Amino acid sequence: MASHCNNKSTGFHGRRTLTVQFDRYNVNVSIGSFLVVRPAYAWIGYGAGKLQPKWNDAFTRDVGVPQGQCKALGGGIYERAWSYGTARMDCVKYSAVVPCNPADAKCGKKPDRQLPPPPPTLG
Repeated sequence: MASHCNNKSTGFHGRRTLTVQFDRYNVNVSIGSFLVVRPAYAWIGYGAGKLQPKWNDAFTRDVGVPQGQCKALGGGIYERAWSYGTARMDCVKYSAVVPCNPADAKCGKKPDRQLPPPPPTLG
């Protein structure tokens, strides 16, 4: 997160693109981290490479448009303002908050079941 959370990478005039692999077991973490560091050109999905593509309704959440850049708050917490609230990623707790349009019937509803993060890889 730290390497992606800066004005050059999250601004709409930046030249960087971003691809995020969606984790269906940690919907808020996937969407929240994506929204915090998302540059002007970005893609989030499940199924890149050899995996079978799958759809998740979280892809349709209306969060509005960015209202500023990513901010590092310290302690592994990053956030970014959007039209309908603030996306926040806590890298230490491996949790996230995702804003949504209050007019959306699914706004505030709990996403798919969440599992603990995978164990760290060795090597």
